[in-house]
Amino acid sequence: MFANLGRRFAAVIRHMQEIAFGNLDRRLAELLLSRVARTGTLTVTHQEIAVELGTAREVVSRHLKYYEANGWVALRRGRLELLDIAALQQMAANGLTGRAEQQTN
Repeated sequence: MFANLGRRFAAVIRHMQEIAFGNLDRRLAELLLSRVARTGTLTVTHQEIAVELGTAREVVSRHLKYYEANGWVALRRGRLELLDIAALQQMAANGLTGRAEQQTN
């Protein structure tokens, strides 16, 4: 019982650290890639993504607009279409650095 409690507590701490200190671009890309259907389309709202990532809808919208401006996603009402999965995979692996990161924060 204590081992199970310890594992769960460690998972909660890791999740809290990711929310507090993790790169939002990386986490957003990971979320999109994990939820994408074979068609390359997700049926999800910005608010649902924000709740899952533990951030504000406005922040998610700003990051998704940046992704759209770079041609990585197409934004539709209640739907996202992933256009450049390779770029999102790179984002998930590395996140943004330098000037590009400053523009989205």
